[in-house]
Amino acid sequence: MVNFRLLIIVACLSLLCSVFSGAVFALDSSEARVSVGWSPNILYRGINATANVLFINDSPEEITIYYFGLHFDWMESDNFIGYDLSNEPVTIASSEGTTFTPVPIQVPLNATIGPHTYFVGIDGVKGESADFIWNSTIFTKNILNSAQEVYDNLVSQVDIEISKAVDANYQSPEAQSYLTKAETAHSNALNFADDQELDQAISLLQSASFYIGQAENLEQNYVPPKNDDDNQNNQDLLILVIALVAFMVVIVLVIYLTRKGKQTPPMEQPTET
Repeated sequence: MVNFRLLIIVACLSLLCSVFSGAVFALDSSEARVSVGWSPNILYRGINATANVLFINDSPEEITIYYFGLHFDWMESDNFIGYDLSNEPVTIASSEGTTFTPVPIQVPLNATIGPHTYFVGIDGVKGESADFIWNSTIFTKNILNSAQEVYDNLVSQVDIEISKAVDANYQSPEAQSYLTKAETAHSNALNFADDQELDQAISLLQSASFYIGQAENLEQNYVPPKNDDDNQNNQDLLILVIALVAFMVVIVLVIYLTRKGKQTPPMEQPTET
């Protein structure tokens, strides 16, 4: 009977030892933190982006990291995208940090428009032998429509074009008319964008850019008409020039005739025989 009880105790101890020998010790949430920077900072559906992860060890012991990755809400629950560092683990001393190799991320084309959650997962060892699995706090990143990127770039371009055209102070009436059309199309595009009708907004912005181009061409080829005052001044100047020329001709003619008269020899008088 004693042997049977002893056998049960030994079996229980063996079970407990086997359980704890393979246990994963959690890293407390206050003992580490991460920050994530994005390039580009604005994410659109289908875009290729890069996540830069900074990990800081706030625990009193050094930490060795064997794997890190990011998990997004569009992934399966146990999927991560990151790097296996088991061949070259990264060791971080207490109160120090490290920036991991940037992680390339492709936002799915079918990702829903709006906020999406993600977190950073870390596998490693705390101290000499305390294995841990640690997840960061939940972050949120907004995913925009892919057409939004086209709109954002185009609206900035048209803003600059219209501003330059206004500063140019077009003199051509036709150029001014096209500038007005461009401003109207730009204003309507902003209204469509507010209603998330981005295709319509993009089309109007493209039209606005075309109108600005037409206005610039018309202004470059514009020849301002001469007004009545200019015509009268030109006529007066022409009359004055003609009168001056006529006067000079008369003066020259008078001088010529005067000199010619003085040079004519007197006629000889006949002598008496």
